[in-house]
Amino acid sequence: MMRQRHREPNRKWFALVDDDVFFPCLNRLLSRLAVFDTTQTHYVGVPSERADWVIERGVAMTYGGGAVFMTPSMLDMAGQLLCLQYTKSGGQTGGVDEDGGMSWDEGLYECVARNMPDVKMDVLPGLFSPTRGQGGDAERDVQRGGGYGSGSLPLALHRYRNYHRFEAGHGHAVASACGEECFLQRFLFKDGWVLVNGYTLTRYDGGVSAVKVKAAKKAKEGGEGGVKAGEKLRIVDEEEDKERHALQWKGKKKTWRLFDSRIREDGEVWQVYVNRKGGGNAVSGDVDDRRPGDMVHHEEEEKSDVDSAILLVWEPEK
Repeated sequence: MMRQRHREPNRKWFALVDDDVFFPCLNRLLSRLAVFDTTQTHYVGVPSERADWVIERGVAMTYGGGAVFMTPSMLDMAGQLLCLQYTKSGGQTGGVDEDGGMSWDEGLYECVARNMPDVKMDVLPGLFSPTRGQGGDAERDVQRGGGYGSGSLPLALHRYRNYHRFEAGHGHAVASACGEECFLQRFLFKDGWVLVNGYTLTRYDGGVSAVKVKAAKKAKEGGEGGVKAGEKLRIVDEEEDKERHALQWKGKKKTWRLFDSRIREDGEVWQVYVNRKGGGNAVSGDVDDRRPGDMVHHEEEEKSDVDSAILLVWEPEK
């Protein structure tokens, strides 16, 4: 990165991104980064999943969530830190190589925090922000509808494959037919079906309706039940949504999850949604391989004794 910095002195941002981080809408990411003056020193993280945060005694901490952006002056300063420099033997000096399994973003954060006391990490919550909602309910909120099924487009997805068995690239393919904003957009049909585009297709046998709810407000710093940012963090929340809708239903639900998608030569996008025998995300009906936090299939799910699939075809606008 330092070599690239000297080759392209006019570059505004430098980024370190895990290979399991997915940005659904680059234009939106760039617009969020545009609030920062790139001639100044900025160190920005984009945590997504609840697991990207550490919350203890009402204080939230994060190391960036596998996606860290630095302005040129920040990179220049970080590049001089001994704990980020490589030795002649190829290892790092007292840093990430000797950390006992520390992730790279944590190693970077710890090195910067120890040696650059005036630098704070600016945080752009990618999907889940612990400063919103009411303290202890934050984790349940993200699992029970505040995640991919909320109808909003996340700034970033992290650990989507291992935690939720979600192939974001397959889901995002539909953007070629209807635009980036329609990825994960919810569609409610009168006959009890709800599509979360590129993720799930669900039938509610007792009917389903969308109920307007008040936008979640940022908890007061240190307030009762609230969560505040750690000392070395500045959480840059987006403007509160003017309108949100929660789903209410009766009876059982049956969910088909996206299995695969293809973009055809004529521009059509074919999506295949699958419901496994017995529910869950099992590879076969006899094995339940659901991961912690995967709330797509749970006790209210209608179980089936056969595998089934639904093919959904999107036609591009002519």
